[in-house]
Amino acid sequence: MSALQLTDVTVVLGGAPVVDRVDLTFDEGGWVALIGPNGAGKTTLLRAIARLVPFSGSIELEGRPTAAMRRSELSRLIAVVPQDPSTPPWMTVGEYVLLGRTPHLGPLAKEGRLDLEAAARALERLDLSGFGERPLGTLSGGEKQRVVVARALAQEARIILLDEPTAALDIGHQQQALDLLDALRLESELTLVAAMHDLTLAAQYAERMVLLDHGRVVADGLPRDVLTEETIARHYGAAIDIVPVDGRVAVVPRRTTHSAGMTLQIVQIVCAIGIVAAFASLQFGLVKPHDSRYLLANLVSSAGLAVTAVLTVQLGFIITNVLWALVSAAGLVAVARSRRESQGI
Repeated sequence: MSALQLTDVTVVLGGAPVVDRVDLTFDEGGWVALIGPNGAGKTTLLRAIARLVPFSGSIELEGRPTAAMRRSELSRLIAVVPQDPSTPPWMTVGEYVLLGRTPHLGPLAKEGRLDLEAAARALERLDLSGFGERPLGTLSGGEKQRVVVARALAQEARIILLDEPTAALDIGHQQQALDLLDALRLESELTLVAAMHDLTLAAQYAERMVLLDHGRVVADGLPRDVLTEETIARHYGAAIDIVPVDGRVAVVPRRTTHSAGMTLQIVQIVCAIGIVAAFASLQFGLVKPHDSRYLLANLVSSAGLAVTAVLTVQLGFIITNVLWALVSAAGLVAVARSRRESQGI
């Protein structure tokens, strides 16, 4: 059964489309990871689903348009874990987690026994049982992030939207938080939609990946199908290796700068030798302008200059190599001039 249906969803901010004609279906009880480079539209798409930004198109929740729902009704069905939540430093952990029960309360109503029990369960599940009286301002970044997740769990919504849920957590608490969310998903048939930058973590937990770039869906499927070296290179501009791990995949960055830099230096040295050899040969009369050794030296220097220009554009070694290329070009001009003079032109 479909928990969420997005049809032609577009979000325009500052006159530019940040989310552009997105069509997606999220099945009930699934875990979908939204991935993509910075500025791809992941967070904005989550905010559109939660009706926190204006959008065009249609978003349906369990067959009903979210635009027709009251805010309190929508909040009982969708919980949001934002990337940068507001956490008043004077508020206690217990008070903050109880805020997750607000959509279940009537006007001017106070929290009852069921609300307190839901908050206590959420704290216990995230290993925060002894934190109830602690002010939020005394917590570390990782502890604060766990409290924000606890508030979302206390809300007892059927769909949880998470924006970088593990950003401030160490590796142990990352695993603990994601294991917990996955267990809750399986126990309670929660639907999880998480924007994640860590591709390996996303691949270990998500059942499905949606890759966004420039606000559009460019790939959608199983993690092993979406996470390919070609796809990551095209949309992230990164060189990676894909490593199989227990039926899933891990993304390992591949270092390229050093080897590419060495290649460029070798090309520059060969080019310099070619220029010097061609110029010196003509100046000292070691070869004639039509001599094959001169032609070879000139060819090597010209080819080296061309390769240097290509590598400069591809690898981004802009300043030093542009200067070097100018010097090389000047050397070639000097060689050509010397050749003309030797021929009496």
